[in-house]
Amino acid sequence: MPGKGKIIPNPPKLTMWAFEVSPPCGKITAYCKYHNLPLTTVLVNVLSKAEIKWSKDYRKVPIMKIDDRQVNDSSVILETLESELMGRSELTEAEKKWTKWVNDRFMWAFEVGMFSNSKTAADVLSKSANNPATGWFTGTILKYVAPSMITSTAGKIKKNHGLTDESLSECWKELADGLKEKHPEPFLNGQEPGMGDIEVFGVTQAVKHSKFLATQIAGAAPEVQTWYQAMIEQVYGDDKAEHPKTLADFEP
Repeated sequence: MPGKGKIIPNPPKLTMWAFEVSPPCGKITAYCKYHNLPLTTVLVNVLSKAEIKWSKDYRKVPIMKIDDRQVNDSSVILETLESELMGRSELTEAEKKWTKWVNDRFMWAFEVGMFSNSKTAADVLSKSANNPATGWFTGTILKYVAPSMITSTAGKIKKNHGLTDESLSECWKELADGLKEKHPEPFLNGQEPGMGDIEVFGVTQAVKHSKFLATQIAGAAPEVQTWYQAMIEQVYGDDKAEHPKTLADFEP
């Protein structure tokens, strides 16, 4: 099996409603791949959200159904999976520290970077824009209209979360410093990835097809690059089709 996490015999049916490009959804996907949990993903149209009209009281993504029970919000979903499937009632102190950092700071700084300008936005949205399942109308909007409009989203995120244009660079440095503190252990959680590792990695994998991410990793500190490669092996194993792109993939 690709993922190297704990294997759960006879897992429940897991279905996630998600945007194709979504850091919160990326966290869930990475977690399930790490633990080899069979996950069915239903892509939600970013304009109409028609696929989640059945959810009357919650209209955001991700939404998960564990068998027939609905669970909302990426953090709550992960807490539920850890508790019910992995039998863990509490995270380690390192996991608490880094999952809080992801959800309070890194995920938002990463989204600001994704939508910092129209060229970068077009790059990260390209997978959805070119996916036939997206539909012609929505694909056209994502390709030609959304990149120039969505940059305003970055401004709103910065204001709401107290971020600046430098916040993502600062986050990569904070991650590098955290990894230096754990050296020679390879992960934020020690010898094996913890929830903090999985969530940081999952945020990035929402745009694993993009030149934006490849450039971010290429410019990161050696400690981050080493950790990133180790996480690829932990989450995807030898399933090369799942591996994220590198800068070499974008060379002419």
